[in-house]
Amino acid sequence: MRNDIKIKFEEPKYEVNPEKGTVECFLRYEVLYPDFLQSIFFYGEKIYFYAHGVAKVNSGDIFDENIGKKISLAKAEKKAYDKVRKRLIKKWSKVANTLNVVGNFIDKAYNVIDHNDQYLEQWK
Repeated sequence: MRNDIKIKFEEPKYEVNPEKGTVECFLRYEVLYPDFLQSIFFYGEKIYFYAHGVAKVNSGDIFDENIGKKISLAKAEKKAYDKVRKRLIKKWSKVANTLNVVGNFIDKAYNVIDHNDQYLEQWK
């Protein structure tokens, strides 16, 4: 059973264009969550996402496919992590609101129970 959140990337796909001086990286990935989060947030669905990164040779530099692949991969991974981070921030906000609502009710329940216990004491 998972106790962490992980991004699982598939093998990157590249489009190399030496004439334009570009290397594009296309990443398909899924986010792996602990079981309890997967069922709460995403209803057990397996969802794939995509990220795209582009490396462009600067004027005056020499085109290098390997360096372009590394740079475009880094940019695509950055986008993937940013997308998952933003998605989790939205989910976290809902969880925080839920915890506040539940906490407020628990406090209210304790107060009502205590109040009623005190009231019932007078009838003993």
